[in-house]
Amino acid sequence: MSIYKIAAFLLISGYIGFGQDVKMRSLSDLINQEEPGWNLVSDWIRQATNRVEVLEKVEAQAETALYQTQVTTRSPMGSIIFETGGILVDSGWIHILGPGKNPGQPNQ
Repeated sequence: MSIYKIAAFLLISGYIGFGQDVKMRSLSDLINQEEPGWNLVSDWIRQATNRVEVLEKVEAQAETALYQTQVTTRSPMGSIIFETGGILVDSGWIHILGPGKNPGQPNQ
């Protein structure tokens, strides 16, 4: 029996797979109340020399996005996902995407 037939058998039988079985952390596990990364992001915003606009957070979208990314709010990335709808720097020249609607996008 060739190695390819053995690999195909194992793959079809479920003995091997392409992905990892990773348990998703709950939303409450991802939200860090003790050391929130938002404090660091807020400091960056206050110190910015260019105009920074924090887009309005949509609670349900923020929670869903945080859960799907599995990044804690202790990190700047997780805190931007959870605390904002996105961030515009220098009148939108730099756009940090968040879970909210994009500026200029029609309401749905």
